[in-house]
Amino acid sequence: MVKVARFFLSPLSLIIRTELCIVGAFVLSIIALCAGRWPGPIEGFAILTVDSSSLANATSPGALPINDWYDAHYLSICTGMWNHHTASMGKNHSTTVCWLQSTGYTFSIANFVGNKDAQQAILDHQPPLKTMVPFVLLVLSIVSMGISIVAFLHGVIMMVRHEKTPDAVMRGVPLLLLRIAFSACIATNVFKMISSAKITVSASKSSGTFDIFPGKNLHAWRHDGFLVITWVSVGLVWIAIGLMVVAAFRLAPMLKKQERQVAGADRRWYRL
Repeated sequence: MVKVARFFLSPLSLIIRTELCIVGAFVLSIIALCAGRWPGPIEGFAILTVDSSSLANATSPGALPINDWYDAHYLSICTGMWNHHTASMGKNHSTTVCWLQSTGYTFSIANFVGNKDAQQAILDHQPPLKTMVPFVLLVLSIVSMGISIVAFLHGVIMMVRHEKTPDAVMRGVPLLLLRIAFSACIATNVFKMISSAKITVSASKSSGTFDIFPGKNLHAWRHDGFLVITWVSVGLVWIAIGLMVVAAFRLAPMLKKQERQVAGADRRWYRL
């Protein structure tokens, strides 16, 4: 039990857990980025869903040639029909299609409406969803996480390989790699925080019920699943930074002790 506790609080264990947190945040960020590239399990992690069935109802006058619903993702848009054209009945997945968008696109139902008056009415009432800045920052955070993962992994391998050598602390702790990994973690945190905040605010502005014409409206909402993976990944990065700070404090006295031992050995050699 004592050995387990010591390992749990050891720098190596702390760095391994830091690596796992960064890997988890990386996976969640990739899911958020790639959701909706094709119909499937992660299609549901949409940034915003718009129920346009009121405007598309073919039985009412002035119906527009659009689908019942639209899902906005970072790299794509998915669309289809509701079962029995009613949102409460859920999506008819046999009608779902997804297609890629240009990176950093601006999403609005007005883009799918051929009627210019209807386009302007939609733009006047529902703010578009802007993805450019959040997308760029998310990609930068993923790149930073990739650097952290590689640096931490290399560091862990070196520490394990040299753990049982007499000078394990000095030779087995790749300080440069750990500094690079920690710096990349800080950059990741900044990029992730700003990206997550911006996409959350943008989706909030585009959410709600908007009366477009008398008796016709758009209903848009944010997806809890997308918000969960977005902000959980931010939380994991914060945890990783915390673990790395603790690891640094645990390493500091060990490094100082080893430096004194090395300095003493050098002085003895010089006297000889």
